[in-house]
This record gives sequence, C-alpha cells and structure tokens, in this order.
Amino acid sequence: MTRTASSLRRPRMGIVLLLGALALLAAGSWYAASLLNDPLVASGGGAKTEGYSHLSSLYGKGPDRLNRPTEVTVDAKGNIYVADSFKHRIVVFDSSGVFVRTIGSPANVDGALKFPSSVRVDDRGRVYVTSSEPGKVVIFGADGSVIRSVDVPEPLTLAIADDRLYVATASGILIGDLDGNQIGQLSERGKEPGMIDRPTGIAVDDDGTIYIADSLNYRFQAIDAKGEVKWSTGAGPDPAKAVVDRDRTYGLPSSITIGSDDLLYAIDAFNGMIVVLNKDGEHLAEYGQWGRQDGQFYYPTGIAQVSPERFVIADTFNDRLQFVGVPSLNPGVGTLANRSWPWAVPALLLLGLLVLARRPAAVVAEAEGLRVAHERELLEDLIRESKTIFVPAGTAEAIADLLDSHDGLAESLREVDLGDLADGVRPGLELALRLKGRFAIRRVALAFPDGELAELARDSGLGVLDDGTPVAAVGVAGSGLS
Repeated sequence: MTRTASSLRRPRMGIVLLLGALALLAAGSWYAASLLNDPLVASGGGAKTEGYSHLSSLYGKGPDRLNRPTEVTVDAKGNIYVADSFKHRIVVFDSSGVFVRTIGSPANVDGALKFPSSVRVDDRGRVYVTSSEPGKVVIFGADGSVIRSVDVPEPLTLAIADDRLYVATASGILIGDLDGNQIGQLSERGKEPGMIDRPTGIAVDDDGTIYIADSLNYRFQAIDAKGEVKWSTGAGPDPAKAVVDRDRTYGLPSSITIGSDDLLYAIDAFNGMIVVLNKDGEHLAEYGQWGRQDGQFYYPTGIAQVSPERFVIADTFNDRLQFVGVPSLNPGVGTLANRSWPWAVPALLLLGLLVLARRPAAVVAEAEGLRVAHERELLEDLIRESKTIFVPAGTAEAIADLLDSHDGLAESLREVDLGDLADGVRPGLELALRLKGRFAIRRVALAFPDGELAELARDSGLGVLDDGTPVAAVGVAGSGLS
C-alpha cells in the first residue's frame, strides 16, 4: 500500500501522549487553584471563613497534647516553639507539625517553668522563656540545657531584636543583652499614651520602634527607642463597666508580630480576631470568628509568621495551634512569587504542549527526489510550503539546472555534511534519521524518494511524500533548524 502525506501526521502514541499532557494540565490547574483559593469549608467540617483560610490544626498527640498554649514563635529553620502553659513546658514541632521535643519542666530544679507565657529563639538557637510563678526569664541552650534563670517581676512576653532582649512586664519594658543582663528600661504602668498596662505582645522594628499589644489599655501603640509615643490606636471601656461595656475598639490585644510584608499582625483575644495594622497604626483589616471549629478561635493569644501569607496562631482555649492563610495587603515581589508559583506547573505544561504542537516537520530530499518533484510540477509547492529542504552535501551542485529554473530553491536548500558514510548507506536516509533524533523536530519525511529509499524510510518510521498534495498536509516550518 502506498503511503501519502498522511504518513507525516502524529502516530497514535502521540495522541496518547497529548491526552496525558492535557490530563496533567488539568490536574496542575486544579492543584494550583486549591492552593491559592483555599476552600471556604475546611476539611473535617471546619467553619466557613471570610478573607482568610484555615490550613490545618495541631493539637499534639497523647501525653504531648497541648493544654492552654499561650504564645508561639518560629526559629530560623522553621521549627515551631509553643509556650504550653498549663503543662509548664515549651513544645517544639518541626515545620510540618511533627513533634520534636519538649524544653523545661515544672520540677523543682534550676530553670523549672511554671505557667510559661512567652517564648523566643535567637539566631544561635538559644530559647528564652517567661515563667510566671515565680516571675523569671529562663534562657535555655540550643540543646535544651539551662544557661541562666533571671528573676523578673511579672514577666509577660518577649521580643528579640538587634542582639537585645526585650521583656514586657506588667508595669514596664526591660531591655537586656542576650545573656540576660539588664541595660535599660522603658515606659511605666498607666493609661496615658506611652504608658502600658499588662502588655502581652511586643515586637521590635529595625529602627528600634517597639510595637505593643497593650492588653488592659485595650489598644495597640508604638514607642520609639527612647520610650516616646509614636502612635496609639484603640480605646478601652468605661472602667466602671469594663466587663459589660462593648464600646471599645479591641476586646483584648494579646500578641503582635511584624510580617514579612512590613505590616503588623496582631491578636484580639476577646474578639477571636487577627488584626492587621500598618506601621503608622492604621487599622487595615481583621479576620476570624469566635468558636471551636477549625478556622474559628476561642481566646487566641499568640501569633507568628511561618512564611509569606501563612501564620500560626496559639488558639489558647481550643488547646491547639491553627495554621491560617492571610492574604497580604502589601504584597512584595516575594509574596507575589509565593502566590504565583503553584501556577508554574500548569503553565509549564501548557508551554510544553505548545512547543510539542508547534514542532516542525522536516523535509529531506536527495537530488533525484527533487527532480521527480520538478517533473510532477510540484517543486514550487515544495519550496513554498516547506521553507527549508534538508539535503546531503553536494546536492546543489548535482541539481544546478533546477536552481536556475526555480526561484527560491537555492535559498530553501540546507546542505548537511554527513561525513564519510559506509558503503550502501543512502545519504538521504542517513540525514533523515539524524534529524529524527532531534527533539525540536516533530516528524521527518523524505520527499519523492525512489522505491528502494521509500521502503527504507517506511521501515525506519519516517514519512514519505510521494503523492500530488504532499506538503500542505504536513505543516513544515524548518527554517529555524540548524
């Protein structure tokens, strides 16, 4: 049976590969959408959320289950440290939520913890913990051993910045070095701007600005390195009606951190909310709802960032950590890249499909094949449609008469030096087989070969152009091939 131009169409295996690639594209698109558009209903019957997404919850297992976690922080390796208050210890999980170890104990030994309220980790892996009873800050080594215990009246929370340790107490902020030696003090207890009343969250900026979750003043505020107030936002209730008065901006500010997008992320415990502020104190957004389902908060008291737009919350009275996605209102290049990377999989698949679809078919001819095309008055069509005709070296010299009679033929020919060939090897077939091995070429066809060459070509899986409409069915475009 004589094969025609249809010989150059994709084989059945190509159709199977194309369908497989389309299936991968669909799967990749679904995966990207699931990452970027988290479902409103969390797995396991979680609550509907608005503006943020519940990613997962972490309770611990067996005897390591959390009991009133009050603060959380993340070290340089992504490990998560939790002040597990009612179990008088620090629990460490790796970045995927797998239990690693505990630090501290309630035993009556040096460095024992009693109702720890805050935890931080420095660049050396040393762990700093506030212990409520009696009031002290305990410094642990990276191996969990006790380095030092420093008496501090009513310590509430910690921050580490620029090799300084900041300890917020009920009545002021102590500043020390990372060995626990005090070198300064800021603020005092009171209601006026710049004063504080039992702050349970502080974060320190690169310029020394201290951002404070000023709990019993029901506000957030910022003071400079000298203690001068920069701004204050939020107002408390009427002191005579503090329990029942709801006329206040924030229920109970309890934690604050500086996000990688240079915004402030804080916790409003009584309202079960994540609060977003800019560094000028402007309230930008709030997310969350009160409750016990996944995605809801029940008296949360701690927040830390694990990656751009991903935070871990100490959901205290739910005895768990919750990982949530909060879209940045000030996305930088890194955040935008983090949002966009899931689409890279389907985008690359689509690009691959386009490349596969647009790969040209290459036309190869020997001198005699070109003469046959001339005799059938198809050479002009071959030149016009194929753009490039690959020929063994020396072909142009052998068809000098055709070059003179057909415009554009000389420009279309691309001679390829095949080197020394073994006896009996047809140069047209050898050239076609070499082109067939190139990824950039979809299909290779021999143009108007003689009977012997046509048979060899078909046996080698090559196409053959030998009927009256050869090139139009091929879609060749080999001009970009070298």
